[in-house]
Amino acid sequence: MRFGAFFLIFFVFPPLALNAASKDIDLLDANLVAKLHLADVAKDGQMVGAYVVSFRPQKGRSVRRVTALLNPGLTFVKADAGRKRLSATSTIAPVAGLDMLELNVIEIDLGKTLTGTNRIDIALHYRGYLEELSWTGLSGVKETLSPEFTMLRAQSFAYPVFAEPNIAAIKKAWADDSFLQFADITLPGANEIVGSLTTGDKTIIEAQTKTTLKSRRPSKAMALAIGPYQTTSAGPVMVSLLSSSDISTARTLLDATATEVRATERLLGAPTSGAKLNIIEVPDGYGNSAVAGAIFRESSFFQEPAVTPDIKKAVGNLWKSNNAGKAGNWSNGLDRVTDVLISNPDMAAEHQMMLFGTGKQLFASQKNLNKTALEDYMIEGFASESDDISALAFATLHAVLGRDDFFKMVRGLRAETSAGYADMTTVAEFLQKNLRNKKARKFAKNWFSGTKAGKDMAKAKSFYDLVKRYS
Repeated sequence: MRFGAFFLIFFVFPPLALNAASKDIDLLDANLVAKLHLADVAKDGQMVGAYVVSFRPQKGRSVRRVTALLNPGLTFVKADAGRKRLSATSTIAPVAGLDMLELNVIEIDLGKTLTGTNRIDIALHYRGYLEELSWTGLSGVKETLSPEFTMLRAQSFAYPVFAEPNIAAIKKAWADDSFLQFADITLPGANEIVGSLTTGDKTIIEAQTKTTLKSRRPSKAMALAIGPYQTTSAGPVMVSLLSSSDISTARTLLDATATEVRATERLLGAPTSGAKLNIIEVPDGYGNSAVAGAIFRESSFFQEPAVTPDIKKAVGNLWKSNNAGKAGNWSNGLDRVTDVLISNPDMAAEHQMMLFGTGKQLFASQKNLNKTALEDYMIEGFASESDDISALAFATLHAVLGRDDFFKMVRGLRAETSAGYADMTTVAEFLQKNLRNKKARKFAKNWFSGTKAGKDMAKAKSFYDLVKRYS
């Protein structure tokens, strides 16, 4: 254990209580601005970074303090909200549950208590080098700021991760946080940046390249790989290989994924506009991982590349709406149903039973649902319930319409909602206008636009009973 673990390495203002409330916030968007100096020796590499993040309290909670975690080689400089400096302390401290891991733990007082829907924008400034963390128990987190290859990702804490310093909270933040992300990275030389964000503008200033990147939809914490990449693409899928690799393997993998793309396109129509998937090579030892829009595979995978289950799932995600995954989004329930029907049709009946059971419990325990149309769930504060009940509704429509007519409806709905803003009201209007099956249209009217869902669920004893009421 390093001696600095017990000492304050950077002091800004008086210490804060350690009961920070990072778990009580919803991240909305973040922008990483970083300038890199790359070096063969880890401690000679340097990053000067600022992480500008917007967040608000989770529903029903209030927040005064937050905790952020950084790589132990990075030194916290300051935190501010606009022109106001925030009280903050920084300490190298061990992570509970992973004894060898020590991180820079930053405690920030927001200067006010956030409640309700109030949001705040803060900037965390830091600088220093990236320390390799694989020896601490974080398998595959080998990156330093090397000119040969490096990464900027949450797993190495190359930018702030909002979580308490215990491994359970950290893993939850990695898995659960979903928000819009942007990055402006300046680095020397001609290396390329590939990863979960889409590359925008690139500007060469003397011997340095500034790259602007952004996410197209709220997604898990970004991961960016930096190295001598060459990229080949076919449709919405790309393969990025390091320059030492045989580029022909990229074509082999692209041909295999094209089969998955065509099969899904026949059922759902064109992928979501702008959606991309990049399958990215990383050196052996860096692990196989995935984030929205990117899958990282070790070099050995590309010797005999194949469409693995997670690649197949990532291809399917190309049809998710831009705000998919955010509680209450109109497409979440539909995505649940189509994912099962396409990827695991043998589980469709079991999935229907599960959805019916969840719906039964929700209508029994929350009486206000019986008085609310699906299109009004978000207005009435039923975001998570909307995801569950709309999934049940779309599963019922599938059972009433049959597979072919159901996917015809889905293709039409996706085309209708691709032009701009869409919500559950948009869905309800589309269904009333386009469903030719009278029983399916009546079901849609009762559930999406009307308040008959609770009555139907009270009388039905099974998913079969529910479908029978409209067939």
